[in-house]
Amino acid sequence: MEPSNRSGLRELQIAQGLVTLRWAAIPILFGFGMLATRGFGMSFGITPIYLLCCLLALLNVFFTIHIAMLSRQLVLRRGTAALKRYLLAVINHFQASVKERGVSALFSLPRLFLRLFFILFLFLLESLKGVRFNPLSLDNIMHTQVTGDILLLTLLVRFTGSPESPLIFLAVVPVIVAGAVLGFYTGAVYATLAAAAYLALSLLVNARLLTHIKFYGPQIGDLSNSPEWAISSFFTLMTALLGAAYLAHNLTSVFKERIFFLHQLLEKSRREGLAYAAVAEAVPAAWFLLDAQGNVLKYKRGKISILPGNLLGQNILEAFPAFKQYGMGYVIQSVITGGRAREVERIKFQTPEGTSHTLACRLLPLIDAEKRPLVMLLAEDITESLFLRERVEELKQALDATQIELEKTALEGKETNQQLMKTLKVASERTIEVETLSQRVRDLEAQKLAMEDRISGLLTETAALKATNDAIVTDLNHKQVILEEVVELLRHSTQIDALAALIERRTKSLFKLDNTCLHVFRSPALPTRTNEILDTRKASPRLLDLPRKNPKVLEPVLNEGQPVVIKAEVHPDHSASVAISNGPVQRLVAYIPVRHGKEILGMMMLERYGPEENPERLISMLTYYLSHTAIALKNALATRSLETQQQNLTATIKTLDAQIESFLDLARISMTEGDQPFQKYLQALGRICGAADGIILRLHSDGTIQPLARLDSTRRLELRPLEEKVFKTLRANPSHKAVIKEPTEGVTLLGYPLNQGNRLVGALFLQIPNPDPALLSIVDVGAKMAADSLGLFVLNEEKELWENFYKANLTA
Repeated sequence: MEPSNRSGLRELQIAQGLVTLRWAAIPILFGFGMLATRGFGMSFGITPIYLLCCLLALLNVFFTIHIAMLSRQLVLRRGTAALKRYLLAVINHFQASVKERGVSALFSLPRLFLRLFFILFLFLLESLKGVRFNPLSLDNIMHTQVTGDILLLTLLVRFTGSPESPLIFLAVVPVIVAGAVLGFYTGAVYATLAAAAYLALSLLVNARLLTHIKFYGPQIGDLSNSPEWAISSFFTLMTALLGAAYLAHNLTSVFKERIFFLHQLLEKSRREGLAYAAVAEAVPAAWFLLDAQGNVLKYKRGKISILPGNLLGQNILEAFPAFKQYGMGYVIQSVITGGRAREVERIKFQTPEGTSHTLACRLLPLIDAEKRPLVMLLAEDITESLFLRERVEELKQALDATQIELEKTALEGKETNQQLMKTLKVASERTIEVETLSQRVRDLEAQKLAMEDRISGLLTETAALKATNDAIVTDLNHKQVILEEVVELLRHSTQIDALAALIERRTKSLFKLDNTCLHVFRSPALPTRTNEILDTRKASPRLLDLPRKNPKVLEPVLNEGQPVVIKAEVHPDHSASVAISNGPVQRLVAYIPVRHGKEILGMMMLERYGPEENPERLISMLTYYLSHTAIALKNALATRSLETQQQNLTATIKTLDAQIESFLDLARISMTEGDQPFQKYLQALGRICGAADGIILRLHSDGTIQPLARLDSTRRLELRPLEEKVFKTLRANPSHKAVIKEPTEGVTLLGYPLNQGNRLVGALFLQIPNPDPALLSIVDVGAKMAADSLGLFVLNEEKELWENFYKANLTA
């Protein structure tokens, strides 16, 4: 909950406490009146006391309802909008119950009226929320209660003897509440108000402006005849109330300060506890705080997760039998009696899962605040370190054995090297003889190789020329077929969907592919294109499995217009969709852009199973084919764009024709003929601009305003507060129009001054939801026509008045 809401809840709790105190005071006051009049024979009447107690009870009921409504107002998030929805829901529920249950549903009318009353009360609180002086607000609830209590106490004093009444000292209760809650200065103001009310009441009774009601019997003197008593009582009461307000304020401040420091200490303790727990969990060693019998008083497992988590209060020797086997009980007693730390190394410990661990324990003596001996047991899991030590020892032994074998091998190599040197010496002698004979053979072979090289060079050139010629012929045949396909596609380039399906079928059949899918982009934005491809349902899931896992695979296609080729092996164990009997099968997946110049129109996704000797050539031919199909796609996209533009232009022409016809209807309306001409004019103008409501006003020469017509006939023919405010602005600036956005209704209020020359003869107001600039220019023209029509109407009316005036004067 927010801090402002928490402060509001505290004020509501204090106010509710005042209500409870007031409920307790009502029977006490009435009992005081009964005891004083019936038991002690005092002379004041009990009837005013009874009536004031009833008034106090009614006031308490109001404060109870008011506090309940303020508590509901605190949880309102959407204000009057939520209340409107709840009001409609209550009414609709009652209507549904009437339809379902019939006359028996009328028995729920009292509950319905209560709900409606509470909703309307919340409406009132929300409406007064921003008012500067609001006695019903949450901020002023204490002021309202304290003021009401002081006024009621003044009335009680009035009817129980005025200056003789002892009830004036009850004013200390609201003054103490004001000083404690609202501050000393506010408490002093209320103390002054209570004392001044008592003084004024006493002086009015002394001056015989009010009838004196005696508190005591007639045998005791009358204090109302002594103004000195009233003044001295005023100063005494004033001093007592100011002292009570000051003490309440100081005591409340001291309590608040102590509570604040207590909260700080609690927060500090909480932070230290959290830090202590975090550090304890991060320490690799676990610790146990044990008493002399080995019972666990406190423990932390640290990073050792093999220890159970419910050891508090258990005996550690029973919880860990391994500790008992290694004599941990004797070690604990030795640490307690000797007062020195002890260590126990390599305790074998087996977990319930069956894994073995080795623990190293250290026991430290401690003494608690009550001088009781305790033991701190630190346990560390050294299983991993021991394992690493054993592994290092094994590696050292293996290294020593390998080094001995290497030395033996080196000795054997030296002996073998000596024998090899002897053999090389004999071989070198034989080599000289062989070299002489070999030189002759090499000369003959060199001549033979030269001739063979010339023959092989000629054969290679011939084969290369033949291969190049065959490749060119093959490419020309493929391109001829592709061009014929493109010509066929251009014949069907008017419908984009049919063309895309045809390209998919022809690509699949021409290049013998297993699966193809052509996606034509609908948006030029790169992120939107990526989402289009990933969200398409047209393609097979196998084509998009990799892009959906890693969308960056498609970035070369979308950013640079370069094809992306993915080659992989599909094994029978991992692919149930490929039925093969011997070994893996090759899978080729490619994503090729369809480009028209520098513009990327779409992307072809294809899949092929089986070996491919030259995938680069396949991708090159596909790119060449798709670059020509892009012409047909571009034509289809241009055709679709032209059709969309034609539809938009047709709709715009129809709209303009309707507006021109409406303006002609406006021009045909005569303000001096027919029944309600201004109403017809306003309805015609509302149809043109789509206004929700509007009104035409006439300003007479004497300053009076006459509403002539309103567009919404369900509303009264009078100005709303906002329209009155805008009309005053238009009267001050008759040469400018007013545009105001109404936040409550979500519409725009347009105000136009209707001038006849330099004279303001009226005004036009229109409420238009979401107007655009073109519509505003049309409304300006309609407002100009309305100004001309109203000016002509006023001139004709004045002309008739002058004619009648001159006719009457000339006749006389």
